[in-house]
Amino acid sequence: SWENEPNGYNPGIGRVNSINIHPTNPDILYVGSAGGGLWKSETGGNSWTSLSEDFPILGVTDFYIAPENPEKMYVLTGDAYGADTYSYGVFKSTDGGENWSNDSNFSPSATDFRRMYRMIVDPNNSDVLLIAGTSGIWKSTDGANSWNLVNGNSFVDIEFKPGNTSIVYASSSNSTDVTISNDAGETWNTVDALPDGLGRTAIGVSPANPEYVYILASASNSSFGGVYLSTDSGETFEMQSNSPNIFGYSLTADDEGGQGWYDLAIAVNPEDAEDIYVSGIHIWNSKDGGKSWQDENGNYQILNYWVYNPSNTDNYVHADNHTLDFLNGELFAGCDGGIWKTSNLGQSWQDLSEGLNITQLYRLGLDPNNEDILVAGAQDNGSNIMVGEQWTHLFGADGMEALVDHTDSDIVYSTYQFGGLLKYSNGGLGEVEFIGGELDGTGAWVTPYMLDPKDNNYLYAGYQNVWKYNNSDGVWEEISNFQSTANLTSLKVAPTNSDYIYASTGSNTFRTKDAGANWVNISSGLPTESVSYISVSEDNPSKIWVTFSGYSSTNKVFESSDAGDSWTNISEGLPNLPVNCIVHQKLSDDQLYVGTDIGVYQKNNSGSWEPWFDGLPNIIVNELEIHYGSEKIVAATYGRGLWKTDILGGSSVIDISASELVVVEGNTTTFSAELRNGGNEYAWVFEGGTPSTSTDANPVISYAEAGLYDVSVNGATRSEMIKVLDFVEIQSIATDVQNKDIGQRTKFSATYEGEPTEWLWRFEGGSPNESSAQTPYITYLEEGEYDVSLVLAGDTEDEELFENFVLVIDSLRIPADVNPVYPTVSSDRLFIKVESQKTTVELMTLSGESLLKEISDSDISLSIGNLAAGTYILSLTTEQSQKSIRIIKE
Repeated sequence: SWENEPNGYNPGIGRVNSINIHPTNPDILYVGSAGGGLWKSETGGNSWTSLSEDFPILGVTDFYIAPENPEKMYVLTGDAYGADTYSYGVFKSTDGGENWSNDSNFSPSATDFRRMYRMIVDPNNSDVLLIAGTSGIWKSTDGANSWNLVNGNSFVDIEFKPGNTSIVYASSSNSTDVTISNDAGETWNTVDALPDGLGRTAIGVSPANPEYVYILASASNSSFGGVYLSTDSGETFEMQSNSPNIFGYSLTADDEGGQGWYDLAIAVNPEDAEDIYVSGIHIWNSKDGGKSWQDENGNYQILNYWVYNPSNTDNYVHADNHTLDFLNGELFAGCDGGIWKTSNLGQSWQDLSEGLNITQLYRLGLDPNNEDILVAGAQDNGSNIMVGEQWTHLFGADGMEALVDHTDSDIVYSTYQFGGLLKYSNGGLGEVEFIGGELDGTGAWVTPYMLDPKDNNYLYAGYQNVWKYNNSDGVWEEISNFQSTANLTSLKVAPTNSDYIYASTGSNTFRTKDAGANWVNISSGLPTESVSYISVSEDNPSKIWVTFSGYSSTNKVFESSDAGDSWTNISEGLPNLPVNCIVHQKLSDDQLYVGTDIGVYQKNNSGSWEPWFDGLPNIIVNELEIHYGSEKIVAATYGRGLWKTDILGGSSVIDISASELVVVEGNTTTFSAELRNGGNEYAWVFEGGTPSTSTDANPVISYAEAGLYDVSVNGATRSEMIKVLDFVEIQSIATDVQNKDIGQRTKFSATYEGEPTEWLWRFEGGSPNESSAQTPYITYLEEGEYDVSLVLAGDTEDEELFENFVLVIDSLRIPADVNPVYPTVSSDRLFIKVESQKTTVELMTLSGESLLKEISDSDISLSIGNLAAGTYILSLTTEQSQKSIRIIKE
């Protein structure tokens, strides 16, 4: 179930493709979901149980319950509307869904990419079935045991004529024809019924008038293409209307476009053949067979609103409707948010989705400090946070990657499709800030981004290039130049060394070892298939793994121990299905977990991949993350929500840490380790350190020579954990601003002899207070004088402390009674509101050169059209005060 926050607007559970009801018990409902299988409710929709845990893949497009024997059921597999899964045939149960089988000759594999849209069963003989899809129309006369292809064209809908199953109607996409059979589907003929230029279609019939056949069509741009009606059982058709655009988002149908390729359905009232209901994004009603979409008073007959309104919840039905069904006199809607029901023909709606575990998740983010908090992004159900057992909808659209700050649980991040980046306060329940505005272009459908594992002040995002965001000043910096228009789909910063960053466009994979100063393409040795995910070792920044989507046998997971300079294929044991993600378990024997289209596989250095399902359904797993505090691994699945279980056997060590990970030659650092089960016996080994071994709980170790060194305790190793720096001679440091204002962003630089390869700055009072950048940008938030120290790594040792180097002053501020009307300037004039007599208004350069000066006791306008873009000082002086602010001309 869900709660909705003020920033959320399309809460829901998950996508429902089909709905049906028990033939004799109206309290028993069934739904088929796009990725979560078949579900049953025995309480009229108040609770749900799964009937398809053993299906090989959990997409359900359509299903049927035999009226003469409700224990007999058929399921048409796959997800025709979104193609999130493909059909693998028709499954049959003879015991009410307890057991299922598919032993027929119609059992396509995933690599056949079959999309089967519709299944109908003869109500007089449930052994006779017809299914329609991209591979044609197939017929079975022996209860789905065998099938014959009776029409080889592509179809998207099929219906019996009410009361006469000898007559069958079928429609397709991008075709002017309606195809009709007069012999129960054995042979077919076509009727040129529709105009050119249409897209997907759907068929509507009603027992109230069996001669009526409706065709609902989308246009080529997926807007409303029209309603067409035959009153003579399909021999001729006449257009009823093709406007207004009832497939759009507007409540008055006055916008353009729509999603007719994806969400399209029609239901005809079984008691009134002129009363039709059609759905796309919204649900609309026409009382005159589709001629008009307004009532007698001119009001549009729109029956729901897809944006959630907490003050009027009865009119909310989630967007993107895939099925409309009259069942026992009530109208049901299946959409991307679940299942809704109306008992009064759309005047009010009831959400019956609670209890359906069918959410399609793209990504998740754990709070390392609290196992009861996580955030996740869902297909068309937005970004959501779970605190304990409460699932709360934070923001709408398609939710994608999500993060919890690893030092402050009150700070939460999420994204929506194509790279919209959001930052929340108060644990996701407070204010929301759009922080991606300065980024160029758009990102991928699922845009990769992550927090710096060591410094929560920095955020990384992958668009066409890698961008780094400074939380302290809200500034994005582009740190790559791949000279490609391809969007990045994977991005990982090494957990133990933020200088190591890996990124992939899918076809090309890149690496930097110096925080983005230099990048190399490391795709050589990898397959040509698309990289789906990158994982970096939790213990070694040079050890990485990449996974591959697609169906190239044996090309599933590749490993590199040298930061991508060479690769080894470690795919043995994985099925020929997409591998969507991979995660490495720290301080283990390289324990790995991958998420595939049918669940999770695991391996370590001792063997090949093995299935690790253990109660997990055969479900698409899009992301895996490990919560080390609780020793759990959590899976974000595409169709069955969130799952977790205990991680597999690791070492006796939970974590290894050091007071300083970067040290100067001859200096020391202090180590500590967290052991499982309260252990207190330590056996340390320090590569390159003095002493080289220790049994202390907190050994102090010195390092004499520059390099990267491993650290081990009780057999668990952090590779290249300690970086020891060699130095050059520092001559001076400088900043781009002499005296710094509170909150001002300042650039630091240094002059030196030699050729440094590493920079280590420390800034007393600064934010951040440490940086490895060559020319870092620092912000100071309080007045005072502050030290700056710099260590350079190179040929010789040098470290300098510059005492009281920084002077921070409080900027002069304008009093409350004197405010500029427009503090940021983009036009050729600057308008100043003056509320004190004899106010001197002066515009100066940052160095103090006067550019414009006026004395006024009323509002004035300064001409600044001839000024270059940049930052200026605006000073306002009265008899009582003199105050200044900075003005930015864009």
